[in-house]
Amino acid sequence: MSEKLSKNPVIRYLNRIEGFIARFVPDSAWGNYAISQYRYFLDNFRFANVRNPKGFPEFLMRFKLSDEARAPIFERISDKELVKEFVAERAGAGNTIETLAILRTDSEIDAYKFPPNSVAKPTHLSGAVIFIRDDQPSPVDCDRMKSWLQTNFFHVNREPNYKNLVPKVIVEPFISEGSEPPDDIKIFCFHGEPRFIQIDFGRHGIHLRDIYDLDGRRLDLTFRHRPANREFPYKDKIREMLDLAQKLAADFYFLRVDLYLVKGKLFVGELTNYPTNCVIHFEPRHMDEVIGRMTEDPTVVFDPPVAQSTCA
Repeated sequence: MSEKLSKNPVIRYLNRIEGFIARFVPDSAWGNYAISQYRYFLDNFRFANVRNPKGFPEFLMRFKLSDEARAPIFERISDKELVKEFVAERAGAGNTIETLAILRTDSEIDAYKFPPNSVAKPTHLSGAVIFIRDDQPSPVDCDRMKSWLQTNFFHVNREPNYKNLVPKVIVEPFISEGSEPPDDIKIFCFHGEPRFIQIDFGRHGIHLRDIYDLDGRRLDLTFRHRPANREFPYKDKIREMLDLAQKLAADFYFLRVDLYLVKGKLFVGELTNYPTNCVIHFEPRHMDEVIGRMTEDPTVVFDPPVAQSTCA
């Protein structure tokens, strides 16, 4: 959901209503189509054209609703535990963050002694995280982890890759060069080839986002969040980033490879099939249509204008 709409009380209420109703809508062609269209409508005030898609999220939604999207490989790369095996197979060991523990039950959450400076995340959901600093998680945080084990992300967003995932909590060390989480580096790959890079700054605070070409030039392109207007901060690592993303994206028509860079070392965080659950468009819209066509045609030329230099 866009920043502006996420603060609208009417939209927030409608979103909560949908979250409740969606749990009772069956996994069927009409049910998945209806829930997906409802969520798209809340952001765009129109329905997605999945029969004749034009924009990037419409192309993704058409695939999301297809039988092909239920292939086991999409489940495997969506599970935050299993994806590490996939990354090791494609790119070698050492490219993911260490796993400290996998917790599967409420009692395991209660009994586990969380190391200081660690993070807890559900392996079967998206966007949820708890940062553990010096003390053990609070009772509220423990209850939240337990609630994750009762949640099926498919019911709300209808991304089929989440439907059959086993609920687990993964514990990892907190990696950073300071007290704040590192920047999120997201490489958009089409037909196995990186095409552009998104960097999220301050994701857990003032969330800003810039988009760059493969040479690290900032583009006149936005996606949900306001731009940070920063120069590409990791130009000495750009070739290593793209090589890693290319290895992981091979054989996928679209895949977003999510990375962190900490103390000169790249780590794969997640592999993403449907950014924003197929509801947000790139701006300007004519470039969103170009990006949409890239999902079907690897020969489409991607040549957005470079942004004007701005003091950050």
